[in-house]
Amino acid sequence: MTRFELVRLLLRRWYVVLAVAVATVIGAGLVQHPASVYSAEVNVMFLPPDGVLMDQTESLIYFAAMVERDFNQGHTEPRVSSASATLYGAGVRKGYSVSLFDTGGQWQTNFNRPVLQVEVVDSSPAAVQTQLDAILAKIDSIAAQAQSRSGVASAKMIRSNQSPNPAVIVRAGGSRWRATAGMIFLGLGVAIGACYYTDRILASRRRPVPAMQPVQG
Repeated sequence: MTRFELVRLLLRRWYVVLAVAVATVIGAGLVQHPASVYSAEVNVMFLPPDGVLMDQTESLIYFAAMVERDFNQGHTEPRVSSASATLYGAGVRKGYSVSLFDTGGQWQTNFNRPVLQVEVVDSSPAAVQTQLDAILAKIDSIAAQAQSRSGVASAKMIRSNQSPNPAVIVRAGGSRWRATAGMIFLGLGVAIGACYYTDRILASRRRPVPAMQPVQG
């Protein structure tokens, strides 16, 4: 089909083009006003006590894993590892995850750093900050209580460090203009296809049916 024939087709089936255009405008309006979602990601690194210079990475990793396990008891939100998508990418619009830093791929895990990854998503920056503050406070509390029960003196306790500090809260989601452009191209494709098949259907209905020839006896 040449460009001229395509233009004639669209003009001939203008009502189909109009219907698709209205649907496209509605869809473009919806993607221009999506529900706001904000997110923040923080790493909590566990460090050896002040004055301890020896490498205790393995012990610290076990300690971080213990804190993660105690924290996530009863927590039903989807948990996302560093090797997979973010909470927002997984479809979560309000929730959080606390997981041990994992450098492994899809088929294996590799916990080689004493770091807990904390991610929060919610509908406003204030809500994200409130939830994040509560999570970080609970992590510190679990770590301190676990060491107190073991009789560790305050001066010899494992410490934690937050990065970044303060947390950076960003608006999640893609570009509105790219989404709008996608809707326009989709609408154009649907309009051309709908006009083409509508034209074929109507043309077949107008095609005369050959008359039955009498049977010669």
